[in-house]
Amino acid sequence: MRKKYVIAGIVVVIIGLVVALYGIYLVQGVEAYYDDINMTISHDANLTYQIGQIAEISGILLFLIGMCLIIVWGIIPYKKTIPKSSTVSYDEALNILRTRYAKGKVTKEQFEQMKKDLEEKYL
Repeated sequence: MRKKYVIAGIVVVIIGLVVALYGIYLVQGVEAYYDDINMTISHDANLTYQIGQIAEISGILLFLIGMCLIIVWGIIPYKKTIPKSSTVSYDEALNILRTRYAKGKVTKEQFEQMKKDLEEKYL
C-alpha cells in the first residue's frame, strides 16, 4: 500500500516540476517581449505574465507536496524496519546457547566450549 503512495508522490513531483518550468517559460517569454522604449507590457502579455507566476508558485508547491509524500510514505516507514544493531549481546547469545543445550542440540562439552568462546568474544 505504501508503494502506491510513493508512486503518487513521484507523479506529483514530476507534475510540479513540469508546471513550474512552464510557468518560468511563460514569465521569461513575456519579459523577452517587454517593450523597453515605452516601458509597458500589453494587456495580453500582462495576463500571460501573471499566469506564468501562478504556474511557477503552483509548480513549486506541487513539487514540495510530492517530496513530502515520498518522505512520509516512502522513506520513514522503511527506516523503522531496519534493525538498530545486527549484533547480538553476550546475554542474548548465552541465552540462545543455554536453550540449545536444554533442548539437547549441543553436548555438555560443546556447551562449555561455546560458552568459553562467547566469553572471549564479548568479555
